Amino acid sequence: MLGYGYDITGKYAHPASTRNKVIDFDAFSKDGGTIFRSFSSSGGPALNLSGTKETCIQMMGQRAGLSNEELAKYKNIFKETFELPFKNDTTFRSLDYQYEGISQVIVYATFGLFDLDFNKFQSNYLTTQFKKDVETKTAKEIISLYGTHVLKKIQIGQRMDYLYRHNQKYNGGRWLTPTIRKYFAPGPSFWTETPPETAPLKHNLAVELVGGNTLATNFWMIDVTNYTGEKIVSQEWNNISKTAPTLVDFFKKDGVIPIYKFVKDETKKQALIEAYNAYLGL
Repeated sequence: MLGYGYDITGKYAHPASTRNKVIDFDAFSKDGGTIFRSFSSSGGPALNLSGTKETCIQMMGQRAGLSNEELAKYKNIFKETFELPFKNDTTFRSLDYQYEGISQVIVYATFGLFDLDFNKFQSNYLTTQFKKDVETKTAKEIISLYGTHVLKKIQIGQRMDYLYRHNQKYNGGRWLTPTIRKYFAPGPSFWTETPPETAPLKHNLAVELVGGNTLATNFWMIDVTNYTGEKIVSQEWNNISKTAPTLVDFFKKDGVIPIYKFVKDETKKQALIEAYNAYLGL
């Protein structure tokens, strides 16, 4: 996925947000270009979220490599991370929710591009299709095909996301791991005790497996407030093979580059910047 387009309004570091290829790595390699590669494995709980949606987006945006100015300016960054998991819960829509999240992550490899010379990339290292589309399609169509950014530094592996939504401003976050333990297995590799405080009146738990067998169930949303079913047990986390890793994180807060930086023609670039601003919710 390195060098592919990416829609930053989608889910955080998620393969579903990856779009068409922008960088021609064959041409880049033939010209002596270097791609950073590291195949060391690591794993454990990561990607901690806590607070309002805006607070969580700040953290995710910084991990992706967005500036504080961008995070303050755009409303739609990673919006699907919070909108899609709970879209089927039609009750209590007007509540002011807080979020807690953690991911169990196994990284198999890291890939990256360093010190990009955009003049060289614009002239020599873009795919034929991307160059053709820039010439022939509108700015909105380009964003639809390629997203808003290009993936620059990424980690691949597998990931299990646990996102907990609740309406209790104080101490509600302490119910994240007790809720996971009660309603879903497997959970992250650490636990906290059940707090003495009363559980939130309204709360949901969304769990998603990023990677694995696409034919198997990989998403669960439990409306905890109204749930009467049994604990959900999934075997998919333990069945994922290293032969099919996918995008699980950005690397060293330098994961993405705005797509308009790869456009040489100033008129086209300006049109793309305007479409980019509108799409991101300026």
